[in-house]
Amino acid sequence: MKARKIAILLFIFTSAIVNPAYMVDNIQEDPSMIDTPYEFPVVPGTDDWAELDSLEEKLEVSQIPDDLLEKLTTEALVQTVIDYPLAASLFVHDTLDDPLRSYYVVVEEFNGLAELDRRLKENPEEVANALNNVMADMYTVQSKSTDDFELMCINKLATVLSGIEPIVAKSVIEKELPTGDPDITVSAYYNLSWSDHGTTASSAATLTRRLLEEYPSATLIRKEVPQYNCHSYAWYSTSSSNKYWINDPSNYYNAGDYSKATTPKKVTMLTEGNTGSVDRVESKWGASALFEHDYDDCPYSARTLEYYR
Repeated sequence: MKARKIAILLFIFTSAIVNPAYMVDNIQEDPSMIDTPYEFPVVPGTDDWAELDSLEEKLEVSQIPDDLLEKLTTEALVQTVIDYPLAASLFVHDTLDDPLRSYYVVVEEFNGLAELDRRLKENPEEVANALNNVMADMYTVQSKSTDDFELMCINKLATVLSGIEPIVAKSVIEKELPTGDPDITVSAYYNLSWSDHGTTASSAATLTRRLLEEYPSATLIRKEVPQYNCHSYAWYSTSSSNKYWINDPSNYYNAGDYSKATTPKKVTMLTEGNTGSVDRVESKWGASALFEHDYDDCPYSARTLEYYR
């Protein structure tokens, strides 16, 4: 029965893609519910947004008031999640080992996605119908400007809804990188491609543009590449030809290559799993681009910092 239910959901979702005019209107909404998306008071691209100089400030103004959250129809809630001012975070936390990590990070950060995730668990058919309707509206309402990033967000939500593991690398080259201790190495993926990450160069470029809108104080240093990540940039090599993706750099300081310090010199480690070289932090945001930014104004929480020399 469970397999049959999943098959039906996938059929509904596929129908929406094949036939943009397809709509599901058989859910009777409570008249007291709000059927229009929540309008965020501060959004990227505005002067007010540019004045926000930390992730915490941006998160604070991007929550939905509780009294409105529970009254949003599921369709309005789906569109609200797509409109989330920090929606780029739906992508920058993913890894090959955990390709849906970004989704669950945002569930913890944004009450709108937390509410949608709750409804998904309680009534997946309702969320599937809502997602189909929003997608169909994107294709059929000519006055609506639908950009590639909105479609990326829809696809992310659809992937979670389907319950099917995202298509990412199943066979990649793994190598061991040396440290100062001959008995200790650091595991790394070698020479990853965009397809290994389950995305395309075009989508990666779209994400970079969106990140610059969300973090206007950041400076683009180097465009997005799939081969290396933040840990590899900070701990292994800052070269643009770096081809190693490191998920866990801890063996560099286990081997004594670096040690904790009270002030930074070479590396700053952010507790949300991102690392960067200092003074003003340079870090690569997932498979996206390399940025220079204030340590607390990026997609990764910096409530606690650890310094290494």
